[in-house]
Amino acid sequence: YGPGALASTPARLALVSIALDVGQGSMGTRSSIRWSVAPKNCLLIRCGSVISNPPAIWSFYRNGKKLPQSELLPGAAGALILDTVTAKDAGNYSCVATNSITGDELRLPQTIELRVDYTDRTPPYFLQRPPTEYSARPGETVVLECPGVGSPRPRVIWSSPNVVEIYNNRSTILSYGLQITDVKPEDQGSYICMLDNGIAPPIDHTIKLSVLQRPTILRGPAATLTNESNPLLLDCSASG
Repeated sequence: YGPGALASTPARLALVSIALDVGQGSMGTRSSIRWSVAPKNCLLIRCGSVISNPPAIWSFYRNGKKLPQSELLPGAAGALILDTVTAKDAGNYSCVATNSITGDELRLPQTIELRVDYTDRTPPYFLQRPPTEYSARPGETVVLECPGVGSPRPRVIWSSPNVVEIYNNRSTILSYGLQITDVKPEDQGSYICMLDNGIAPPIDHTIKLSVLQRPTILRGPAATLTNESNPLLLDCSASG
């Protein structure tokens, strides 16, 4: 018999699961909250967050009735978009997260009671403070959220102290944030959204975007001769 060989292919085993995210900053364990806003504002409604593999599919309910999927924020962000609220949007909102493989459903304990009423003129404010940090890989799409409200509805102006050009053919100003498609390393930096509706004071919010890149060796160690047991220092530089 001749020599033999055994070959194997490495594989990764991932558990399919879904659970409530009870980490720091999670809304999942909070009781019902109440919002009162003027008509024509844009809202993002979230009931909390989950830890799910694969990413959860979100469903939203108003007064117990399931809402169309077309109103959901693209991706796995778990938010419902109410672009221009009216009196018909008032009600009690709840959320369900579903694991797409097992079909297991997780009803989040957080509910939101929304009232839509005409109010006196008020300066811009946040119903919930938006995230301050985002990360994305090159080629991905990211939305920097900044959904403020007020009476009248505020307009938003985006700027950056260190990103050279934030308005380009890959960026889109949405009613609830700034969308960047085909993310590139030069998009990394700080973004400032300022909300103003003519009623002082305006408000601003700073968001840091990190672009995650694979490590790359810029300069490897130089060829060096040394003797056994002698100390040796090898120098190299990398980015990523």
